Amino acid sequence: MFDYKKFDENLKALSKLDRIKLIAENYQEMGRSGIEKVGDYLNLAKEYYSDYLNYNSSPGKEDKNAISLCYCGFIQLMIYTPGKVDIKNVEEIRKFVYLNGEKQCQAEMEYLLCVLYLTIGENSKSAESGLKVLELLGDTTLPPRMKFLYSNLGLSLERCNKLEEAEQILLMGISANNKIDLAVESKLYLHLGNLYNKQKRVDKALDAYRKSEKYTVEKDYSGKVVINANIGMIYYNMKDYKKASRQFELNANMGKWKLLDKFGQVSWANSLSYLILINLYESNIEGMDKYLKILKKFNSHYKDAQSTMVYYQRFANFSQLKGDHEEAVKSYFKALNFIKGNGSRDQIYYVTNEVAEFLLTLGRNEEAEKLLLENIERFKDGVMYVLMLNTYKTYLGFLKSSERYKEALEIAEQIKAIEKKMHNSQLEEKVNSLEREIANEKQKIQERDRRINLINRRLHESIEDEFIGVSQKIKDVLQKVQLAAEHPDINVLILGESGTGKQIIADLIHRNSNRKAGSFCEVNCSAIPETMFESEFFGYKKGAFTGAQRDNSGFLAEANNGTLFLDEIGDMPYALQSKLLKVLESKNFTPLGSNKPEKTDFRLICATHQNLEELVKSRLFRLDLHNRINTFIITIPPLRERQADIPVLADYYLRKYCEKMAIIKPDLDEKAMEMLKTYSYPGNVRELRNIIERTVLFLRTGMNLTSALKSSGLSIVYEPVSNEKAGEDYLLTFTTLNLEKIEFAAVKKALELSGNRKSKAADLLGITPSAMTRRLQKFKLD
Repeated sequence: MFDYKKFDENLKALSKLDRIKLIAENYQEMGRSGIEKVGDYLNLAKEYYSDYLNYNSSPGKEDKNAISLCYCGFIQLMIYTPGKVDIKNVEEIRKFVYLNGEKQCQAEMEYLLCVLYLTIGENSKSAESGLKVLELLGDTTLPPRMKFLYSNLGLSLERCNKLEEAEQILLMGISANNKIDLAVESKLYLHLGNLYNKQKRVDKALDAYRKSEKYTVEKDYSGKVVINANIGMIYYNMKDYKKASRQFELNANMGKWKLLDKFGQVSWANSLSYLILINLYESNIEGMDKYLKILKKFNSHYKDAQSTMVYYQRFANFSQLKGDHEEAVKSYFKALNFIKGNGSRDQIYYVTNEVAEFLLTLGRNEEAEKLLLENIERFKDGVMYVLMLNTYKTYLGFLKSSERYKEALEIAEQIKAIEKKMHNSQLEEKVNSLEREIANEKQKIQERDRRINLINRRLHESIEDEFIGVSQKIKDVLQKVQLAAEHPDINVLILGESGTGKQIIADLIHRNSNRKAGSFCEVNCSAIPETMFESEFFGYKKGAFTGAQRDNSGFLAEANNGTLFLDEIGDMPYALQSKLLKVLESKNFTPLGSNKPEKTDFRLICATHQNLEELVKSRLFRLDLHNRINTFIITIPPLRERQADIPVLADYYLRKYCEKMAIIKPDLDEKAMEMLKTYSYPGNVRELRNIIERTVLFLRTGMNLTSALKSSGLSIVYEPVSNEKAGEDYLLTFTTLNLEKIEFAAVKKALELSGNRKSKAADLLGITPSAMTRRLQKFKLD
């Protein structure tokens, strides 16, 4: 319990501004303990801040963030008192927080708005705020106070009838939570079950409800009641009354019903109502009497409008079954009068029609006719055709039995007109549905573009080697990344020269898929000796071989439920490829020293700078393995083919390394840009990054940018090469297309530029040191 007395004492000892900050830091804990008291404190903070602005026209960033947190507290107050929500005031708060609050504070505000709008039925606004939270937080883990974001967002999307998006969000939430918080897990599966139930996917709904039940914590009585009621309703609609009764009885027999929240109360009352109906169908008077008494006791405690109406309605059914028609009529009218003051229009219709039909069986035709005409008047706007049709048909039967044929003929004509309108409405709905599908597809395209832009924006925040650019070719690559991320089980092959960013793309696909909660296991195939392949991939048990002093899990076990990224797959020895293929086909492997196969479930992403088709023709790469890994291909273009990206990348790296080395960033002038754009970058983005890093080192000595670029080595390759100098320098003049000769020239040039330093030469070429060693041996340059 929050100690308000101590909090008051602390407030008195502080300045006005410090009071604001203390209130901002404590408002959530305060809110859990007493809504009226915390409201007083937040209003006090607002008043103090207004005073503060009067004598300080430029408050600091920290001060503004403090009051932004206070404003988040005001939104939380509105959640507790939804009847007093002023949308205009909410939007003013949002504007203030975006102008003055830090990103984390903005995310907290949007989360609270997601909950607030959901509470007051503004579902589209709720969904908008929930999606904004995900955008603001990026890939960071949700803070504990936002743990129900995915379930709230999924619910708001479902209520907007965006069922596919709702399902995707809920599944993302399940993947992100990964059974860490059982209350969150239970809520996510509950909403997923409701979604599947709405889509008539009964088996999936039941499975989701059972999982929700599995993760419900012991004292979450409301959660258990809601789940039992939902499962019972599925069986009731399937007319499996035995199973339905079993579920509803779990609620009826619950001894903790006085501890239920609003949702639990509604589900508990509905469970009793359906138990009474099931006993009515079975003509079981004792059963009806038993559950009516429990429902009456429930009503006397809660005095809930919905359950009171249900009680009168079911008591009328009970009296009707016993043959006490007068008591039945009396209870029916009590239910009808009660629902007229507290229910929706369709609820009023159903009760009215039920009472009218019962009165007709008793021969009380005038009273029945009056109720039927009320229903006809109620739906004269001609929107709810099904309800209108039912009422008109009941009335038609009454008129025929009363031999009022002229009026019956008029009603029959009206029924035909309603059926025609219904038919036209259905056709119109089909057209509207088609238009909605087209609009949804457009929205999906726009949303995909938004997500692609978001991915591009997130790159420099979360990855050391940034994959950024503005060219259409890069946008095309990012579209494919998003598509691959949305299908987390397909194999992906990433092609591109060394230094283009293949590892970054693989990491992006993993982190934007629903496998992101699992490991991203990166393996450089060219760095694993053939003798160690099985122990590295399959793992081993203690004593499996000399030196195996403990169990060791391999790459396949580590990648379970995540992503296995095989970099430079083209360098994998031919003899090992069949072993990998076998694992890919069966998803089973046996660790060394064990005779028990283990299962693994991973998404495979491979990358190579080599031409695999040529390797297949040369019998250096297996055709069946090639067919297995190239389900979805992403080709990253070299930097020389996307010159529009060079200024963006150069400016980014220049800013990054200038900040790192604490010097002022110079502007990229026209001459420097021309030097950068003229070069062909055989090492691609990696080489550009290295050039800029060396350039910044020279900038620290006082050189200007152009001189620093020349000193970094760019001048050597910037100067045009004459034809007379062609000789061996095939790389820079392209007088031949012979790959062997071009590769030889590139290796030799790299050694020359690096002063015969092998590791530096490998860096210039964008290859690993081991790959450089193989090439030196191949060309006898070592």
